[in-house]
Amino acid sequence: MRRLWRSTLDHLTPYEAGPSLEALKAQLGLAEIVRLSANESPLGPSPRAVEAIRAEAPRAHLYPDAGATALREALARTLAVGPESVILGNGADELLGLIAWAALEAGDEVVIPHPAFEPYATLVALAGATAVRSPLADYRLDLDDMARRVTSRTKAVILCSPHNPTGTIIPSAAFRRFASGLGGDPPLLVLDEAYRDFADDPEGADGIAALPACPTLIVLRTFSKIAGLAGLRVGYGVARPDIVAMLNRVRAPYNVNRLAQAAAVAALEDR
Repeated sequence: MRRLWRSTLDHLTPYEAGPSLEALKAQLGLAEIVRLSANESPLGPSPRAVEAIRAEAPRAHLYPDAGATALREALARTLAVGPESVILGNGADELLGLIAWAALEAGDEVVIPHPAFEPYATLVALAGATAVRSPLADYRLDLDDMARRVTSRTKAVILCSPHNPTGTIIPSAAFRRFASGLGGDPPLLVLDEAYRDFADDPEGADGIAALPACPTLIVLRTFSKIAGLAGLRVGYGVARPDIVAMLNRVRAPYNVNRLAQAAAVAALEDR
């Protein structure tokens, strides 16, 4: 019998996001609820972002800027990097997918913390690679254990700080030691900083500041949390221009819609 679907799908469990807020309200018979599990902002987006969406809505029949130029330039000014070092995604989830599509092949390994954000392992599996899981130690990433799991087959290492779901951070000194310990031919080093805006420890690692010393570092951040734009799905990555250029080879055109681009630019202008 002809097999239509990839065999790896037999071993994947779909990500369960849960019912919509509207469905939950109807199910529970409540007029209002607060859903804590998704880490959605209780304050909503900036009024400037809402107004930007209204202003852009009449142009919804037009394709967006495929390169998200205005948003990349605004982010570059905010982060003090070049626009060529910034890539936008339909949420940081898509950027993880771009990394997998661009870099991973059968036989490759990716070292990830466990537990962690579920799509890490899912995207590795879909690319035909192997996720090498490193257990947390006292709710923190065990960088020594992760370093021991790096081999010649390791194509990438994924870290997250603050960690999802425990909230613990990677100290800056520990991150520098880990990155330098990867040697002169390092794998891709992906640092997921989706929750960095909520970390106030001055000793916490800052991926953007670490970029000059880490040639294979890719920093992932998002507008979903601090900017309250989860419903528009805007994530961004920052890396060396040569890395961004490779990711752009597998990025779909028009991957971030017009309304999302406009709202994100407005949100950046409203600290």
